[in-house]
Amino acid sequence: MQRRINTLCPYTLKSLDEVDCNGEHVLLAGLGVPDSFTVNASTQANKDVNKLLDEPFLSMGMIRFLSSISGVRSRSGEVKPFFSGVAEDIDEPVLVKLSPGEVVFKIQKPVKHDQDNNINAVVGYSDEVNDTLEKVTKKYTAKGFKIEAFELTSHETKVAMRLEMDLNLLSFQFVKTAYLTMVYLYGDDGINCVAGNEIRRRLLNKIPFNSQIEGLGTLEWDNNLIPILPDVHKNKHVIACINIGCDVLCAISLFGVFNKVLIFKNEKINESDLLGCVFNIDFRQRKITRENFAERILNNFYS
Repeated sequence: MQRRINTLCPYTLKSLDEVDCNGEHVLLAGLGVPDSFTVNASTQANKDVNKLLDEPFLSMGMIRFLSSISGVRSRSGEVKPFFSGVAEDIDEPVLVKLSPGEVVFKIQKPVKHDQDNNINAVVGYSDEVNDTLEKVTKKYTAKGFKIEAFELTSHETKVAMRLEMDLNLLSFQFVKTAYLTMVYLYGDDGINCVAGNEIRRRLLNKIPFNSQIEGLGTLEWDNNLIPILPDVHKNKHVIACINIGCDVLCAISLFGVFNKVLIFKNEKINESDLLGCVFNIDFRQRKITRENFAERILNNFYS
C-alpha cells in the first residue's frame, strides 16, 4: 500500500507551497495519538480548527473522564485531571482525581471558620485531615496561639460529579477524523471528495452535522453486517479506511465507547485500487500500528 501525500491544505484548498504549513493530527494528540499520524495543513487553519473544535472537545467532562480512567498519555504525560464534585451529605465541594488504578478525593476548602473567623474544624479524606491539621497547628503555634484539637470523627458520604457531553462536538470529531484519514491515505483525491466543500464549510464555521450532506452517509458499526470492520477495543482507538469502488468507508472507534462508520462518495479514486488501512492506536503508550486492509482480508477470511 502506497500512501499519497497531499499537496493542498485539507481545510482551505490552498497549495501548501504557498502557505506556512505544519502537521495536523488525524486524531487529536490529546487522546494519546503519536505525532507521526498527521497530514500537512495550513498552520493558521490548523490553529483555527484547534481553537474552534479540538480544545472544546478535549475539555468536555466525559472525554476527560474516559481519558483519565483509561490511562491516556498525551504529549505532557499521563492524563490525570481533577474533576469537581460535591460530597452530598455535607454539601462540600470536592476535587476528584481518577486514574486506572486510583481514585483520590480532596476537599476544596478543608479549613473551616466560625462567624468570628476562628478555625473551628478541619475536614477531609483519609490522611488529608491529619496533614492539614498538622500544618494549621504548626502555623498558629508559631504565632503564639493555643491550639486545642479534638478527636477525629468519620462520616460516610456520596460524591456527585457532573460529566457533560456535547454530541455536536463529538460529531465534528468523527467527520473531521474520517475526512483527514481519507486525506492521509489518498492525498488530494481524498480532499476532492463529493462532500468535501460542505464538510470544510461546516468544520470551519462550527455548523452541526445534523442534516444530510450529498456524498456523505452513515452506517451502524455492525461486524455481522459489515464483516470487514475491525473489532472495537476499550484499551485503544481504532480507525479503518478503505476504498470500496466509488465510495470510501471510514470507521472510527474512540475508547471502544464512541463508534461511527461514515461513507464518502469519492469518484476521484480509482475503483480498482483497493487501498485501505486499519490504524490501532495504543493511547497508553502513544503508539500506532498499521494493518494493510488487503492483508487483513486475506488473513481473516481466506486463511
